[in-house]
Amino acid sequence: MLKDLEAQSVKLGHTTLILGAAESAEPFYLKCGFETHLFVQVPEPAFLNRLKALNTKHEVAWQAQADGWTKLLLCTHSIDKSLQARYEHEFPNCSTQIVFIKNIAMKPLICLQAG
Repeated sequence: MLKDLEAQSVKLGHTTLILGAAESAEPFYLKCGFETHLFVQVPEPAFLNRLKALNTKHEVAWQAQADGWTKLLLCTHSIDKSLQARYEHEFPNCSTQIVFIKNIAMKPLICLQAG
């Protein structure tokens, strides 16, 4: 089913799949070649610097502040439950989710692991 989704997405001109998953399905998406990211959002405007300050290790893939929300997507390269828990502890009104991203076209990945 996932291969069909990828094929249909390519036919429609998409280059990237972005999926959320139940915790029990996380190993499946890793085996299928998806990269892990942590998505954090908080219903506060102008919180970006505070969200970014909590992260000292991962590259920022995307960020936004609009309509009263601040959102951050970090390239974690692995499932980092401790970072997710730190965000949830530090910002009790935030929501977090492990997000799985896969490049399905012959284009550069969203982020590359620093080496």
